[in-house]
Amino acid sequence: MLAPSQPELQDRIVALRGGIGSVPGVRVSGVHAGIKRRKRDLALIAFDREQACAAVVTTNDVKAAPITVSSEHLASGMGVRALLCNSGCANACTGERGERDARATAAQAAALLEIAPQQVIVASTGVIGVPLPLDRVQRGLERCVEQLDEGLKAAHDAAEAIMTTDRVP
Repeated sequence: MLAPSQPELQDRIVALRGGIGSVPGVRVSGVHAGIKRRKRDLALIAFDREQACAAVVTTNDVKAAPITVSSEHLASGMGVRALLCNSGCANACTGERGERDARATAAQAAALLEIAPQQVIVASTGVIGVPLPLDRVQRGLERCVEQLDEGLKAAHDAAEAIMTTDRVP
């Protein structure tokens, strides 16, 4: 939703019938990695070219590991080539292990996509205080890369994978 002070931007916003999967140079996927019992819980968005990216993050001393790692990646000045997001586990309040896990998932995504780890943004949503099931995420990430695709179905799968309490992607 745009702020009332930005009505001039309304004309520039276009709904995409095919979702993010219809954007040229963007491939997406969403899989069930096993963080949740039955539903999709891992999404990957890959860009063919570097993308500019900005973030607004909390100034609180307590930050989830993905926020810390992704902030460092953005500060590197490298363009973003991938966004990896899991649901079901926030990887928050997990200490050094959480940061290691966030870095490991970014590094694995980078290796599979043949890009630099700093070009991967990681995000997590879900239960706080529970460590990320890294082995499941890593296996799921391999499937995410294999299933990267364009189009509405791929976009829908990715949207489902980042849902927590939402009812509609």
